[in-house]
Amino acid sequence: MTGTRPPREPALVLSNHLTHDWVHIYSNAIRNNTLGSVRTVIKDAIKMVPGFGQAMILTKWPFVSRDFKKDEKTLHDLFSLYTRAKLPVQLWIFPEGTRMTPKKLASSQKYAEEKGYPVWKHVMLPRHRGFITALNSLNGIVKYIHETTVQYEGWTNSKGVDKIPGIGDLINTNGNYKHVLHFHMNRVSVTDIPQDDEGRQKYLQECFARKEALLEHYSKHKQFPGENLAKKLSTAELLVHVVGWFVGSIVLMFLYINIFNSIF
Repeated sequence: MTGTRPPREPALVLSNHLTHDWVHIYSNAIRNNTLGSVRTVIKDAIKMVPGFGQAMILTKWPFVSRDFKKDEKTLHDLFSLYTRAKLPVQLWIFPEGTRMTPKKLASSQKYAEEKGYPVWKHVMLPRHRGFITALNSLNGIVKYIHETTVQYEGWTNSKGVDKIPGIGDLINTNGNYKHVLHFHMNRVSVTDIPQDDEGRQKYLQECFARKEALLEHYSKHKQFPGENLAKKLSTAELLVHVVGWFVGSIVLMFLYINIFNSIF
């Protein structure tokens, strides 16, 4: 971890989206004691995952269907609930809208070239509507934006070339080799960015331009610039969280099955 260590505070976290986000979100949160505050905009289908889906529903995670006209009111109402409840949420959003793949990156680059936007190699053009909705709706509890840039080290393809790990790679990581999650965080006060929608859209573009520069630096030096601020975790600390998740998920799964059986 480089840049600024994220403090325990309500924040809107803007991240690039390379692979399945739960890995780096939880890895970051467990080191900064913010697991209970983490929420992320997530696909509606996750509701149906036994245990996890029900836990997320009960703790008011924001689910979306990828139809922004439909999702905008849902997100606005939920984010407003966070504000009324004064929930110290750290809400992760991924303005690129989807996990980056070579095909999706090429499509973003083509669109950027056609519309006169910068053509980037490491990030895709961000979508501003969800960001603006979140920032406006969380006005009152979120005072800071955490610009978080993520990169993965140690996962390689059959030719030994670095690659972004998929879900199978993450689950079957070979412990005999070094694997590292690289984070760089820039903390920005909401009062330091424009207050109008057009200005905030421009800020988001500038935020991703900074991510592009950081990832270009990483491609050359295999690390982000700055001092390493990462906190090392003991086995005991990890075990507490793993057992907690396991037991909680099993309990919720049985509750879900009992409710399902009572209905049908």
